[in-house]
Amino acid sequence: MDKQFIENLTLKIISLAVIIVSVLDLIGILDNITWISSRIPKVILLLLGTVILLLINSMKTINSNIEKINSGGVDILEFDNAAEIYDYVSTQLNKAKHSIEDITWGSYTGYRTKDEQDAYERYVKTMQKVCKKKNIMYKEISSLSDEHYFERATKLFINYNYHLSYHNIDEVNVPLISYAIIDNEQVICGFSRVPGQVRPLDGIKYLSIKSPVLVKFFKDYYDTIWEKAEKIKESLIINDDKISLIEKRIKNRRHS
Repeated sequence: MDKQFIENLTLKIISLAVIIVSVLDLIGILDNITWISSRIPKVILLLLGTVILLLINSMKTINSNIEKINSGGVDILEFDNAAEIYDYVSTQLNKAKHSIEDITWGSYTGYRTKDEQDAYERYVKTMQKVCKKKNIMYKEISSLSDEHYFERATKLFINYNYHLSYHNIDEVNVPLISYAIIDNEQVICGFSRVPGQVRPLDGIKYLSIKSPVLVKFFKDYYDTIWEKAEKIKESLIINDDKISLIEKRIKNRRHS
């Protein structure tokens, strides 16, 4: 039997004893038993005190169980447009304490509104600022799909804490999900479009998820992709040969 069961059983027995003593005293059955009748108020107080203590312990156990449930629960925020999600990501990047793991497939570079473009530019500036922090490890997986994403990444090479892995997805024609994991506590899911596909952003849902189980799932997936990717930049080590090849490929595509 577990502790909670024993406490509940004891509470029921003592509560029943309080009721029985009170009823017997009320109907006068205990009046003829002198040593009991003179102590009934004290007995009832003692039993009530015990009941209260057991109730307090039970409430502590219940609250503890509730906290355990909440810690394993799912906290989800939903966003309907790119401007909202970029501003939210910027805020969360600034709050990061030790790590950011980002997958940026670079599947979309056009925005419907000025608000979305402005929010994206604020996001890029936030990336640059956060990568300068000495206590933050910033890892990015990218396809470096066009000149914009190539330049955005290479500008961050001056920062020791910025690390970049590369996947060539030229032959990929299925949607890829971009997301960021912050401090292993939150995953923010962004675009999910076919790489390079220019398509309006209407109807896309963006999510912030705080759940130990789900964050671990995305983290494991991220680690798998990172391990299989070509390392372009780690700490001060930069794969210049690969950078040159990628840059040449992007320029050839632009002029083709």
